[in-house]
Amino acid sequence: MDPNARPEIALPDGRDAVDVFGETTVDGIWPHLLVPRDGDSAETLATSLHSLASSDVIPVAPDSSSFEDLARALWDARRAQQEAWPAEGWVLDRITARLRANGIAAVWTLQVESDGAAVDALDHLRAEGMRGAVFLSESEAVELALEPGEAHVGTEGFVQPRRHGLLGRREIDVDEYRTACEAVSGELVAAARAEGVEAIWDGDWERRVVLENVQFVARLP
Repeated sequence: MDPNARPEIALPDGRDAVDVFGETTVDGIWPHLLVPRDGDSAETLATSLHSLASSDVIPVAPDSSSFEDLARALWDARRAQQEAWPAEGWVLDRITARLRANGIAAVWTLQVESDGAAVDALDHLRAEGMRGAVFLSESEAVELALEPGEAHVGTEGFVQPRRHGLLGRREIDVDEYRTACEAVSGELVAAARAEGVEAIWDGDWERRVVLENVQFVARLP
C-alpha cells in the first residue's frame, strides 16, 4: 500500500473532483499535501489554487464550482487516509524516534538546498542542547513522497567553539567537529538498520549517508 497514493476526491456536492477540475489539476495539487509545512490548512491550499489559476498554471475554477471546495475535499481525503496509518509511524518516523532518544534531531524537510545554508538553518537545534542533526531538503522530501527511493541524508555534529590563540578567539576545533559528525552519521546508520533499512556510508564524515528504498510520509499539521 502506498500511503501517499491519491484516492478518489469527492467534492462536497458528491461530484468527482477529476470530472469537474480535470485530472491534471487534481494530480498536480495532491503533492502539496504530502510535504506539509506548519500553518498549512485547507484555506491556504485554496489560496495557492487561486494563485496558480491567476498565473495560468491551472485553469480557473469551472462555473458552479470553487477552489475552496476542491481544497477542502483534498484536505479531508488526506485526513481520512491518515486514520489508517500505523500508530508507531512510518520508517522515517521510527528512525527519528531512535535518533531523538540519543540527542540527535531529524529534519526531513529543510527549506534550504546547500549544506552551508543547512548548517545555519539547524543552529537552533544546537541551542536546544541537541548533539547533532540529520537532514534532507524539502525538494528531496517531495521526490521521496511521490516515489520511494534513495535518501541522501546530510549529517551535522554540534560542538561548542572554544577560545584559541593569544587573542582568545572562539573557534570550532576541526578534529572535534569531525568526530561529532562521524558519531551522528554512525548513529543514523545504526538507527536505520535497526528499522530494517539498508544504510550505506563509507565512514567519510563529509559524505552523506544513503538510506535505500525509503518513502517520506507526513501528517497534515
